Amino acid sequence: MVMKDLLYTFDLRGYLVIPNVLSRRECVVLRRAIERRRENLEQNLLGQKVSGKMGMAAGLLQEGGDFLRLIDHPRVVEVLQSVISSRLRLEYVYGLIYDFGSPHLDMHVGEERDWSSFHYVVKNDIIHAGMCVVSYVLQDQDSSTGGFACVPGSHREQIGLSNSDRRRLFKIDSPLVETVEAKAGSAILFTERLWHGASAWRDKQNPRICLFYKYNDRACRHIHPDSCDQLEDFEHLLSDERRLFFGPPWVTGGPTVSGRNG
Repeated sequence: MVMKDLLYTFDLRGYLVIPNVLSRRECVVLRRAIERRRENLEQNLLGQKVSGKMGMAAGLLQEGGDFLRLIDHPRVVEVLQSVISSRLRLEYVYGLIYDFGSPHLDMHVGEERDWSSFHYVVKNDIIHAGMCVVSYVLQDQDSSTGGFACVPGSHREQIGLSNSDRRRLFKIDSPLVETVEAKAGSAILFTERLWHGASAWRDKQNPRICLFYKYNDRACRHIHPDSCDQLEDFEHLLSDERRLFFGPPWVTGGPTVSGRNG
């Protein structure tokens, strides 16, 4: 697709599937590294009980190699710079592992009251989005296996709903909820203003291993630095251009040297 088609699709749905971003070899390498760093979870990120059937992997940038190349993958960053800003911050990188039988992850969304990070506005045909997530798909997923799910178009809802109404309408088996089909090697890019979650993983042969990169405007920070990988642990692996993705946030009057990320 040409860029205008990609942006139209992103605006319409709140997410975009970019195929063939990763090779088969890259998928295997990334999966193995995430599995090595797995720590079992008793609760998922929303506090739902998973009883060890789900794992999380941090410190992935310390692995170097393919993890570093994804920081500024040109096909992905081109879209991010068109919807967030020409100047990007990479806030967080982590992996999740869903074993067979792990429960679904409820629909959730970035709080609109945190406007700096969780906004979505279109003005004069230009998208102004806050934090966006890139989910790298490391094995095929569809409605039969489960995986990333969302309520398409919910990032632009105009009619207010109560929390109880949303819990009822956005249940994982609701007709409003779509499990997104994507082949291994794809990148699913979505705005945090999109209601999203995950269907229960139903592949008995292979766990779902997914990789997340969360980007924000370079002027903003949402995730506390203490909750992220520490830059000093992998800074020596970064080129000057990639180091720009991890600088402190600034607004007008900040550093004038911005390299290619700006």
